[in-house]
Amino acid sequence: STWGLLSMIEATRFLGTHYKRLLGGAIALLVAYSLIAPQLSKTHVALVVFVPTPASFLDRRTAVRTQFERTRKLSTETAQLLFVVSRNEAEKVADEVRTFGDILFVDCDDVDRGEPKEDSSTSCKVLKALIYIDGHYTARFVARVGDDAYFRWDYFLGTVARDLPQGVPLYIGRFLRNSFVYEPGMNQYYGFDHFPEYASGMGFVFTADVVSYIAAASRLGIGFKLSYPEDAVVGLWLVGLRVVRWHMDEFHDRSARFEHFLARKCSERSILIHYMTDDEWARIDDRGLLDC
Repeated sequence: STWGLLSMIEATRFLGTHYKRLLGGAIALLVAYSLIAPQLSKTHVALVVFVPTPASFLDRRTAVRTQFERTRKLSTETAQLLFVVSRNEAEKVADEVRTFGDILFVDCDDVDRGEPKEDSSTSCKVLKALIYIDGHYTARFVARVGDDAYFRWDYFLGTVARDLPQGVPLYIGRFLRNSFVYEPGMNQYYGFDHFPEYASGMGFVFTADVVSYIAAASRLGIGFKLSYPEDAVVGLWLVGLRVVRWHMDEFHDRSARFEHFLARKCSERSILIHYMTDDEWARIDDRGLLDC
C-alpha cells in the first residue's frame, strides 16, 4: 500500500541518517555485556577459603569442615569452603564429593615426594586454586588455610576486616622477615640466601584484586615458580608489586605451650590458630572461641 511504502522510505532515511549512532550504540552494548557477563555467571560471596590437602587427610578435612559449618551460624556473611586435592586422587575422595561437594580437583601432585624442591605440590595447588577462584567467584577476600588450622572467618569478616585499609591490594597474615633459604642447594636455585618477607603458610588472606592479578599473570605463558616452601614462594610472586603486606600477630601457632617464635597464647582476638589437635577442635565453644 501507499502508506506502507512511505513508511519504508522514512525508515530507510532514518537508518541512513543515524546508522553510525545506532551501530556505535550496539557495539557499546556488546562491549558492556562482554565485561559484565562473566561477573554475572560467578558466585558472589564475601570470602572464599581454600585448603590444600592430600587426599589421605580425611580426618583433618572433617575437623575443618565441621567447624566451618558451625561458624556459619555465627556470621551473617557468606563464605565458601574448598579443599584442593590432586585430580589423580579423585577416587579416594569420591564419597566426600557426593556428600559435601566442596572438593576442588587440580592437576598437581598429591604430595611432595623428595627432591628436587623446584616442584612443590602445595605451591601448584595454591596457584591452581587461585586461578579457579578468580574465574568462578566474586569475593572481597580469599584465604589460604592449612588443613590443621582453625580460621575464625566470622571474626575476620565481622571485626578484623572493618579496620583494614580500604581500596588497596592486601596480603594479610603473620609475616616472616629475613627467613633463611634452608633447603640444601635451593639458594643457588633462587639466587639468594634469604627470602623476601612472606606470610607464614599456616594461613594468609588476599583481597580479590591480588587474586585476580596472580590469575591473570599466570595466563601470560611465562609462569610462576612452583618451588618449595610454598608460603615463601607465594611471597616471591608478589615482590615488586604495590601490594600492602599487613602483618598480624593474631595468626599464630596453638597456645603458649610451644616454645616457638610463632607461638602465642590464643585469645578472643585470635584470627587463625595452627597445629590444631582433635582435643583442641573439640574445645571450641559455641562462640567460636578455643579454650587454650
